[in-house]
Amino acid sequence: MEGDLFLILGAVTLGFFVKGVTGMGGPMLSTPLIAATTSVEHAVVVVSFANLLSNLWLIWENRRAGSGLRWLLVPMLSAGVVGTVVGTWLLTELDDRILSWTLAAVVFLYILRFLFRPDVRLEKPAARRLAVPVGLSGGLLTGGTGIGGPVFATYLHGLRLERSTFVLVSGLIFGLLSPIQIGLLASWGVFDSGRLVQAALALVPVLIVTPVGMAVSRRLPQRVFEYVVLFLLAYSAIRLVT
Repeated sequence: MEGDLFLILGAVTLGFFVKGVTGMGGPMLSTPLIAATTSVEHAVVVVSFANLLSNLWLIWENRRAGSGLRWLLVPMLSAGVVGTVVGTWLLTELDDRILSWTLAAVVFLYILRFLFRPDVRLEKPAARRLAVPVGLSGGLLTGGTGIGGPVFATYLHGLRLERSTFVLVSGLIFGLLSPIQIGLLASWGVFDSGRLVQAALALVPVLIVTPVGMAVSRRLPQRVFEYVVLFLLAYSAIRLVT
């Protein structure tokens, strides 16, 4: 138990510092590290409260950056809710190897396109058509594995959003999906006393590293910020298939 707790706190510290900088990376980095010595279900449960707190903090910090995004947020978040419910229901049953490989291929193709044509962006008509599929698939992964970041971040990165807008939209996505996931997990009895204690203790590093990450983020040039996000996408794609 003690060794597991140190691992959890270390993984959460790393993941949510990065989330403070970029708006993503919390569950993406911490969940696989925790699951390596426990289980995916255990990791998703333990990280869930930390993820909710971090998202609410990032939403508040960047609340003025979201004007004019209703066309994107309403369909994507609505579809994300549906995907999260289904994914959480399948949490203990889901065999997502084929989906993981497909998603990893899409992420790597996007990274290559960005590296060779860094000024290309996803235009609004195409982005509008993709909002619902992105919401569904990202919600499914969020509910089933706790890691929907590769789907949502690839899409948002393609829109080439300014830093604070990117962080706000990412926070809104997971700020809505996180409590749905927590409520469903609680209703299905997966929060035993040991997991609840670990989930509560995981809030401590979030409170410490989130403001540090946000301070670092404010000093990053936009292009550097984009490449940091790109690196996280590459890492997440590798983790999906290993």
